[in-house]
Amino acid sequence: MTAKRILPVHAILAGALLLSGAVGAVAEDKKPPEPMPPWQIQFPFDETFSVRELNGKPLPAGLDVQLKIDAHQHATGFDGCNSFSAVIYPINGQKLVLTAAPSLTNKPCDKDAKAIENSFFGALLGQPSWNLVSDQLIIKGPKGTMTLVRSL
Repeated sequence: MTAKRILPVHAILAGALLLSGAVGAVAEDKKPPEPMPPWQIQFPFDETFSVRELNGKPLPAGLDVQLKIDAHQHATGFDGCNSFSAVIYPINGQKLVLTAAPSLTNKPCDKDAKAIENSFFGALLGQPSWNLVSDQLIIKGPKGTMTLVRSL
């Protein structure tokens, strides 16, 4: 009779240990992902990214500001008002260089869209730093910051 009581107690203890490990794993998953060291990171050429935050503020719902830089340093995308094309390339030290003013479709924009456009290009000026953290591309420069996520 004692053996029968011990077996369920062992089963309960083993289950509790497993659950406590699972709960600990869930708590660890809630920590923000750590960035990789610079020597392990390669710029994500030929991938489209959508801006989620611009200067610490989320973009308006339904607005999809995008950036894609191909392996030939040709950047294309949509800045919130206009489609654009530019030459942007990464340099040592995880910096980006925008070589000249981008070519824009030059559509008329309302003041909110124009402000987003100006902030978007402002974040690309002054050799901003970039980093990949999980699926996010973080661009931080002297004139602005943006957080982008991989898009389809």
